[in-house]
Amino acid sequence: MSVRGLLALPLGASRRSAALTALVDHYVTPDLLQAVAGEASHGRLLWVATTDLDKEETVIWDLGAIAMRGGEPARKLFRDVVVASASIPGVFEPVLIHVSQGGRIYDEMHVDGNASTALFIAPAAAYFALLDHGSLDGARVYVLIDGQIIDAPETTPFKLGPIVARTFSVALKHMSRAEVVAVDQFAEKYHMSVQSTYLPFDYPKFSSADFRASTMRPLFEYGVRCAQSGRLWTTMDETMATVATAATASKQPPQVNRQAECPLREVKFTAGDNR
Repeated sequence: MSVRGLLALPLGASRRSAALTALVDHYVTPDLLQAVAGEASHGRLLWVATTDLDKEETVIWDLGAIAMRGGEPARKLFRDVVVASASIPGVFEPVLIHVSQGGRIYDEMHVDGNASTALFIAPAAAYFALLDHGSLDGARVYVLIDGQIIDAPETTPFKLGPIVARTFSVALKHMSRAEVVAVDQFAEKYHMSVQSTYLPFDYPKFSSADFRASTMRPLFEYGVRCAQSGRLWTTMDETMATVATAATASKQPPQVNRQAECPLREVKFTAGDNR
């Protein structure tokens, strides 16, 4: 379920959060929880990440396990986790999740998982541990990032607002690229294959807080078109080669294309580019 694609945002973080919660609450029904619990009983996993602002760490929630508890408390926790996972700091209010641990009852403040990690494949400790090769050999990993992680160069206006926005954008893109590279290395170590996709550098730019149907619908249709043509999934190497090829061909920074091609393109690799 994509709550961001369905939400028409009112003004004010409090009103936006109330609208988001109401929307998610409408869809998180006992029937939905029963369906998720049924799939969980067959071994399927549904994990969602949030960021605990108090502990400054990523929290991975097993929504299948929550659904299997059943009852209204499980439904509300399921809903709150989904809302928190979509609560972009500054756009929505944080979500307070009630926790009972060690005889204490307290609230934890959670926001969008992207505040601490761009994507989740395995716990950080797994990247440094020696795992069972047999259980991972041949596995396929698909990474989908609903945004751009590589931008064409452009001039930043010498004003506080654009500078702050650009700095925030740079930080998120670099974090996303670092996460994709880490996943690539983790997969290579255990003989897993990785296919990833993200909006290409020449896709028309839009605000990460722009959830209007006029913005979301073309994005959805773009993804469908690329998936149907078999050109949705690519790799970081192919993406970097595409940007380099575009810049070299024009001798200028690549330009935004209103009819952007799909993420997977025909590019030529130089020696050492393609692992």
